[in-house]
Amino acid sequence: MKKLIENTLQYAGLRTSDLSGPVGIRIMGDPGLGKSRILYELEYLLKIHGFDVIRTEVTKQQRDPFAAFKPILSRILFNEKLSWELIQKYGPELVKLFPELKNRWDVQPTPVLNDEHEYFEDGQ
Repeated sequence: MKKLIENTLQYAGLRTSDLSGPVGIRIMGDPGLGKSRILYELEYLLKIHGFDVIRTEVTKQQRDPFAAFKPILSRILFNEKLSWELIQKYGPELVKLFPELKNRWDVQPTPVLNDEHEYFEDGQ
């Protein structure tokens, strides 16, 4: 089984030593090359060996600029014990992405800025 994992990792451009900490993999290419298949195989192999795997998918059709990061943030926000300082500091912005956290944290979202506050002035 170890050889199968090493072969799959090698195909994905990784080494087993790369898995000692957080790893991100981005695969791009033309349709039909087998990108999804290798990622599903790699995900399966890593999970059966106790690795935590978070999968995100981004397509050109997606309109949500945070689509790639939401699964990662969700795993952290809902499964990790966060310090109260982090919740106080970032909670008002995070509840805009994850409204269900509003009641859990008892945090109100920051107000949405109108157009006149959205522009950055460079002083020229």
